[in-house]
Amino acid sequence: MRRHKPPGLAASLLLRGSGLLPFTTVRGVSYAFRRPARRRWLPLLVIFALLLVAPALAHAQASSAQSPRWTHDDSPPAAPRGLSGTREGSGVRLRWTANSETDLAGYTVYRALSPSGPFAAVNPRLAGTDEYLDTTVPAGAGAAWYQVSASDASGNEGGRSDLYGLSLEGGAETWSVEGAFPNPSRAGAAVHVLAVIPNGPPELARVDVLDSGGRRVRRIELGTLAPGHHEVMWDGKNDAGREVAPGVYRGWLVGGGTRAVVRLLRVP
Repeated sequence: MRRHKPPGLAASLLLRGSGLLPFTTVRGVSYAFRRPARRRWLPLLVIFALLLVAPALAHAQASSAQSPRWTHDDSPPAAPRGLSGTREGSGVRLRWTANSETDLAGYTVYRALSPSGPFAAVNPRLAGTDEYLDTTVPAGAGAAWYQVSASDASGNEGGRSDLYGLSLEGGAETWSVEGAFPNPSRAGAAVHVLAVIPNGPPELARVDVLDSGGRRVRRIELGTLAPGHHEVMWDGKNDAGREVAPGVYRGWLVGGGTRAVVRLLRVP
């Protein structure tokens, strides 16, 4: 029978460290090795710690996924609509349709003494309702023009409303048009016609846009208008919704049995 040579000391230690050899023999003497208690219990301690920590980690991850994340609000409110006004003593009472945004903080009222501006805010702090009494109208002013914007709780201010003008004198006696801007206007740009409605009961009104040949290209129904200055917007399109060609047009304000006209020039 072939006898195997016992492993040397270094090989024996290597085998013992791997756990494959519980004892070894060196030069005829058997040595038994015991793994230290600390090394025997270390894997069990690691497993026990993982069992304790894993549920806490899973709960933290679930809470993080469900917690709301803060986002910056940079979307301003829509421009207010339906701006109108009436004389109230020496001031002007303005009203408009309330915005529907849930984070609305209030409104800023702008005033100018000319339809082309400059406009300046007249309320020192945001108006919390859909009306405002302007008591700071300069003495001797013949008319005032207004716009209103809305702001939200994050401080975002939206666009301004359509322009609204009001006579501060005895009042106009006839229907008239005070001009249009911009004029001339380029293709794709809207034109704003400034119509004046005389004192008296509200009247149905419209604006008819005619080309140079006298053909009507667009009719804009205005409904019933109260006395004062009103801004009528023409988007430069015909009744079919197509952009009109460059050229000379006329905008006719029709109401109360009278007509007033303004020349409109469209350029490429």
